[in-house]
Amino acid sequence: ANPGASASVRGVGARSLEGRSFLPIVPSCGCPMHSLRFSKERDSQTDLISSQSHSRGLTPLPRLTLGFCRACFRPPAQIASPSMAKPKQPRPPKPLRTRRRYSIGEWYGVPFEACSPKRRSDQAKKEIEVDGIWGGPCPFRPEGVCNKKGGVCSLRQYEQTGDGPVSGVGPLITTCPSRFLDQREIFRWVGETILQTTEPIVLGEVGFLDRLTATPVTEPDDEDTRDFIGRIDDVLVHPTRKPLDWCALELQAVYFSGKSMRREFAMLAAGEVPDLPFPAAQRRPDWRSSGPKRLLPQLQTKIPTIRTWGKKMAVVIDEAFFSSLIGLEPEKHLSNAEIVWFVVRYNPAPDGWKLSPLKVVSTKLDASVKALTGGVPLSKERFEAQLVRKLRGLDARHPLLG
Repeated sequence: ANPGASASVRGVGARSLEGRSFLPIVPSCGCPMHSLRFSKERDSQTDLISSQSHSRGLTPLPRLTLGFCRACFRPPAQIASPSMAKPKQPRPPKPLRTRRRYSIGEWYGVPFEACSPKRRSDQAKKEIEVDGIWGGPCPFRPEGVCNKKGGVCSLRQYEQTGDGPVSGVGPLITTCPSRFLDQREIFRWVGETILQTTEPIVLGEVGFLDRLTATPVTEPDDEDTRDFIGRIDDVLVHPTRKPLDWCALELQAVYFSGKSMRREFAMLAAGEVPDLPFPAAQRRPDWRSSGPKRLLPQLQTKIPTIRTWGKKMAVVIDEAFFSSLIGLEPEKHLSNAEIVWFVVRYNPAPDGWKLSPLKVVSTKLDASVKALTGGVPLSKERFEAQLVRKLRGLDARHPLLG
């Protein structure tokens, strides 16, 4: 008999069923396993007891819901009934996802966020149609004509939370060296710092590395037509000092990896969108290609010779590029430096982003190499330990391992 049932039930169960034993009646324990497992057993017992009670002239029993749980063996007083259980609290809504991508920061000198929907669409259609350099306007170059395919001066990161509006975040990242020529501010800054003049003479694309030949070759009188294999971006010369007082200047922009800008042009050309569009594809600034693969060979090739001449190399980068130089060790005095880093930033203004000097960092070539590569050479012991491990992987019984 079920010890958790009422007295009348125990009596009926003991006398009417002639000593037959039945499974305990399932309680309202709220456990899905128990309720599902024993619901049929409970109902069949109740129906059998009720039918025998009716044949003896007794009042049929209702479906029973109390008793001991066959699996838990706990009385109903210790188990909450489903009807008494507390209602489930609603789960808090999931936070909206924020996504970020890089896209056009400035387009032909105009901030992308300031471009009207019509201008964005018309400009994108032209880029797709021409698919090359077509000589668009450039407010930074002296001749006023852009020489870069696509006309993208800089990148910027854009973010969007959920389906909310798109907004630009973070600094501009220079992708075209001509962007550094804004108002010729960089020439005044470098000239004043290294040459002590704010009006240096700027000589562009000066040949530095001549081509080796087996026999002497007669070169044309015009040096600009010679087939140099290496040039310096600009050389700044003091306007009055004799002998010549000068410094070399390199302008280093940032490459990006990922999908090309044609994805953005295709999206913009599809129609005029009133709101700022979220970038169409993934891309990011590629510091590795810009620094170790591009700038570093230039420095290692040019600086040793320039150093022996008693001159200095100035390198212009933006603040985003400079932040990728890890552990750059500065020199306290300019006179001890071989490389002088001129770091710029772009400040928002009513008529667009304006270049402004941020800081000057003087370094040696070796310190710059370490910062650009992000590491130092291994010791001989550690390097040869790698060789031993690789040899063991090829042949564990190799004679060199003995």
